[in-house]
Amino acid sequence: MAATFSTGSVPNANTVALASRLEIAGLTMPLDTVLAGTKGGPSAVTVAMYQQWEKEADRGWSKKPDFIHRRLKERFIDPISLAPAYARHGFATMAISCLLIETLEAFYKGWTSTRNHSADSFKSFFGHQTRFKDFAHPDLAQDFFDHVRCGILHQGETRNRWTIVRSGRCLDQKRINATRFHKRLALAVRDYSDELRDPTRRDLRTRFDNKMRFIIVQAP
Repeated sequence: MAATFSTGSVPNANTVALASRLEIAGLTMPLDTVLAGTKGGPSAVTVAMYQQWEKEADRGWSKKPDFIHRRLKERFIDPISLAPAYARHGFATMAISCLLIETLEAFYKGWTSTRNHSADSFKSFFGHQTRFKDFAHPDLAQDFFDHVRCGILHQGETRNRWTIVRSGRCLDQKRINATRFHKRLALAVRDYSDELRDPTRRDLRTRFDNKMRFIIVQAP
């Protein structure tokens, strides 16, 4: 059975149109797909449960901030923070950190994908995140994207004199402390969930709904 959603907020027209086409074509996640938690676990959140939240009086906003914090923490924070120290590698830490930046910024923007937006997502993220003021300059953010994000994800190496370490300041010229960087991201995830708790942040909530709507009504 396909997931369907109420339209209590005004979503992005392109997102809804695409989601509708996917739903009509049957390209939707099964209702028992786990969105957070472990399949069969007592606290797992499934597509069916999320769909039910949408039908509640507050459209699930008493639950959604905790849900997204948990989903992002399980996927991007815990695999590093819960690993034994000897198993943590700076490059792996930065690779998963870069994935998290694009994911988190896609939620902030309501983007269905960061395709053709990847560089912009890093410049935007560093520009509005108070925890990353030292990365905020557009030229530095672009350089980070080109030679840290793309270098690690495409070649397994940083470029243009960027280095990854696990001690010292978070950013020292082009030297990044991966441990500190990842810890900042953990706080940024918590900040995002806290922002979503504010009912006056209607635009932010709508963009979140746009993103989640697309995540669910797509091919598994």
